[in-house]
Amino acid sequence: MRKIAKLIILIVVLSLGSFVWAQAETSDTSKAQSNTDWLWGEVVSVDVNASSLLVSYLDFNLDEEKQIVIKIDAQTVLEGAKSVAEISAGDIVSIDFVKENETTNLGKKVLVEKPDSVDLIAKSESKADEAKTVAP
Repeated sequence: MRKIAKLIILIVVLSLGSFVWAQAETSDTSKAQSNTDWLWGEVVSVDVNASSLLVSYLDFNLDEEKQIVIKIDAQTVLEGAKSVAEISAGDIVSIDFVKENETTNLGKKVLVEKPDSVDLIAKSESKADEAKTVAP
């Protein structure tokens, strides 16, 4: 009977320990996510050698146009481009980034939309709207 009681106590202790450990891990993840900022803007220039983008965006809090340099590293997830070399001035970007210090902003996820693809989507939507109004 004592062995069963000890086994139950051991199971309870281990369960509580894993719960506390999981909570600590979750809080670390949420701290990292809370430091992440987001912007949507247009690429002004690309520095392939420095692996960085100069992006023009609207600061909604101040209602003014600003520019920011976003550094791209090996951990940055790129969508719509395989490398920084495929990104060019005029591309539209959506960027999740973290401010590493006063001068460095590190991109975590960069979604690139080429102006041609944006124009094609707008044209296809326009044609679909025309087809709806012309149809009897």
